[in-house]
Amino acid sequence: MSKKSTRLSLFAKFYKFGKVISTLKRFRKQSFLRQVEAKFTINSIDKVYLECKYSPTESNAGFYSTYEEFSQAYEAFTEKALIEYIGRR
Repeated sequence: MSKKSTRLSLFAKFYKFGKVISTLKRFRKQSFLRQVEAKFTINSIDKVYLECKYSPTESNAGFYSTYEEFSQAYEAFTEKALIEYIGRR
């Protein structure tokens, strides 16, 4: 069985008063999380849409209202075992 190359793509849309106020796309996990945390701190964000793309056909996504919810989903979506499993399929 050959191993596919898995490049994680992280995408977020930030909503305030029901409108998108900014977007963020990154490939490095830590810089992405730091920037999202800063946006939650600086802006009054209503909700954030998070999408983690593992390949063109596989992803996880959801909307989150608090940084705590967002960070829990982020940790689950970027878990090393999950990424390795998807890379082996």
